[in-house]
Amino acid sequence: MIKVQNVVKNFKKVFVLRDLNLEIKPHERVALVGQNGCGKTTLIRCLLGLYHFEGDIEIFGSKIKEQREEALKKIAFVPQSPPALKNTVDEIITLTSELCGFPASDVTPIARRLGLDISRCHTVPFKGLSGGMKQKLLIACALARKPQLLIMDEPSANLDPQARSVFFKLLSELPSETTMLLTSHRVDELAGIVSRVIELDAGVITIDDIVEGEDENTLREEQLCFLEFKRMPESVKKALTDWTFSPEDENDLKWKGVISSADSFRFHATLTRWSGIIESINLRRKS
Repeated sequence: MIKVQNVVKNFKKVFVLRDLNLEIKPHERVALVGQNGCGKTTLIRCLLGLYHFEGDIEIFGSKIKEQREEALKKIAFVPQSPPALKNTVDEIITLTSELCGFPASDVTPIARRLGLDISRCHTVPFKGLSGGMKQKLLIACALARKPQLLIMDEPSANLDPQARSVFFKLLSELPSETTMLLTSHRVDELAGIVSRVIELDAGVITIDDIVEGEDENTLREEQLCFLEFKRMPESVKKALTDWTFSPEDENDLKWKGVISSADSFRFHATLTRWSGIIESINLRRKS
């Protein structure tokens, strides 16, 4: 599927990838993790043939340096930073569907699940969308392709909590034959999605390990959460609303919401910051 052999990439005198060797087999779901600047995005751009590099990269039997166009036919990619395209939303969907050979109508229901109503922005230039809207559109286009290889660079970075939850569910619904390479600086958010974790540090692989007990059904699990507060600052109220929680009493001290397994680590970290004003927490699995 993917073979990376002795890849070196430097920018002037700074080496970002150092004699990198890596193989990803068909149907593997891989998390490429590491801190900012470790080389994740550079490796992705080398895989896609966007950078010149030393060494060899082969995808689907095609050498990226010589047969890039052939390899890209089977790859869907979502970048970390959406490009500043002048095309309208409609034009992007139409062009993508024609180039990649899938029905343009397949994008709309995926976008709707993510919280993006195509009918309300179809004439808007892509560059005029918010960061979250751009990310939702690009994800919808990528998933609508039903690619053999899905590459996403920090795909959830600009998504609101509700869209993040839906996004991870959408990944869990992809065919088991789909190979994934997802980058993130957080391991926890990809728990339950991936079967393998590769960590980069200063351009070299420091960890390459199998994730035991990977189960895509984990992503579909949800928990009901009941919170009671001693007091309710406006900042906390706004954050809870962003998490799609709703108040259960007229004083806004009791709140109820649903948390997906994919978002549980992030949500518990949020609760830790509010520990001084939380009266009680009640979590139970949603049936």
